[in-house]
Amino acid sequence: MSTFATNSGAKYPNPSTMNVANFVSIKLSHKNFLLWKTQILGLKERQDLLGFIDGTIFTPYSTIESFENGETVRQPNLDYSAWKKSDCLLRGWLTGLSQK
Repeated sequence: MSTFATNSGAKYPNPSTMNVANFVSIKLSHKNFLLWKTQILGLKERQDLLGFIDGTIFTPYSTIESFENGETVRQPNLDYSAWKKSDCLLRGWLTGLSQK
């Protein structure tokens, strides 16, 4: 059996148990963007999540193809699942650290 893509599993960080409020002391408002941005970028760098913002981490395909018994078979891509968890976590942080 040969495979076009790998299904390596969790290759994206997912620090879901971290309390972001311990690392970012302010919520975003129209008056404090630069300070907020500095704190957020530092947090993302420390957690290896900056690539989700600067575009260096690309969205993997949601499925991968492999050949089994001469036929092409599609299966879920575990890398996509791991990417999605990290992406959702980061979006939650940004939403939670913004003023209403």
